[in-house]
Amino acid sequence: SSAAWQAAEEDAADELEGIARDRAKAGSDGLLKWLLEAARPAKFRARYDVRGEVREEIRRVAAELGFPEADVRAAAERMAKDLER
Repeated sequence: SSAAWQAAEEDAADELEGIARDRAKAGSDGLLKWLLEAARPAKFRARYDVRGEVREEIRRVAAELGFPEADVRAAAERMAKDLER
């Protein structure tokens, strides 16, 4: 059943976390990292902060086109919202 499968996946992820803790003491393991990212992406996936890069790009585009930064930022936010739909 779906509930049994979900429970088995959770048990496997718990086991991976335990192994990860043990191996972290001895060094890193690329395969284990990959398995943890797949099993629990919300907890283990890589996170990137691109806000600074976006701010810099808005400044660059605004200067290149001669528009106020606020207008370019607003246009970028509208485009981002449209992409979410």
